[in-house]
Amino acid sequence: MRSLFVRLLTSSAVVAVCSITATAWLAASSTSGAIQREQGQTLASDAQINNSLLGYAARHPDWSGVAATVRDLAAANNRRVALTTEKGALIADSAAAGTPLPARVSAVVDPLAVDVTLVPGAAEDRIDPRAVGPFLLPDRDRVRLGKAADAYAACMRRTGQAVRTTVSRTGRPSVTTTGEGIPQEPSPVPAVKAPCDAVTFNTPTRTEKAALKQLNLLVGSCLKGKGAERGSVGLDFTWAPPGPEELAEWLGS
Repeated sequence: MRSLFVRLLTSSAVVAVCSITATAWLAASSTSGAIQREQGQTLASDAQINNSLLGYAARHPDWSGVAATVRDLAAANNRRVALTTEKGALIADSAAAGTPLPARVSAVVDPLAVDVTLVPGAAEDRIDPRAVGPFLLPDRDRVRLGKAADAYAACMRRTGQAVRTTVSRTGRPSVTTTGEGIPQEPSPVPAVKAPCDAVTFNTPTRTEKAALKQLNLLVGSCLKGKGAERGSVGLDFTWAPPGPEELAEWLGS
């Protein structure tokens, strides 16, 4: 229950900072130039276009630069692609200006409420995994953390351990140990510097600290007056008990 509660709160934070929603209109152009729905329209083509627009929405705060993406999708799929707001205001269209929209909407593009018909795997929580909101790391942090993770992984290998480095959607690297080909959970970060020091790349960056502060303000507001256990959401989105500084702050308030 606690894990579910934290996941819901995390989702709420993402909703508060990165949601952009639009309606996609997809149609095929016949040889006469009339815009109509293609009778043999495939679900795969719809899903591919929808996925590309979802990816754009997940990584941008608005649709201001989507026109090029819409044109590319239309050319690649030989389809008309038009994007409007939910109230019908045109955002971008691969067809000539003034061309009437198709009679029916093909999909609602919302990375925080994914259409499970086009993305069956999203049925569990309907949040596109690319929608990382304020946790998205800038390039300079990605490069710095990547080098630190590579150094840590190389050190671990020199000690005889098999490790694997992966990068999350936010751009943060993670080094995990593997045993007999089966991925294991990341080993705990040492409290003090060890021969192989993971602290450097496991410490939250300024971007992540700001995002975590915003998230925990939402968590605190939700828990206020409910007698819930004190704590906070960490960088890995798990619930952690309060540290000494947090306890002092709460006792003094």
